[in-house]
Amino acid sequence: MVAVHGRKRHGGEVHFVVRQPDGTLMLLPAWMTEPSAESYRLISDPQLPVNLKVSARPPSTQMRLALAAASQKPD
Repeated sequence: MVAVHGRKRHGGEVHFVVRQPDGTLMLLPAWMTEPSAESYRLISDPQLPVNLKVSARPPSTQMRLALAAASQKPD
């Protein structure tokens, strides 16, 4: 159990400010405290679907990859 020292919105999501055993503060996503969170499965090697990996790339990388793909297409 941890002591909650506050509540904060970060990245559009609600987080609780908690003090860790070493005295430092951390943000704990509120969804992790909900009963439904216990049904989530932890895995050792998380993987994202390809479409999420592509959308997470910076726009400059996406543009460079699109230009490279377009330049490889035969006329």
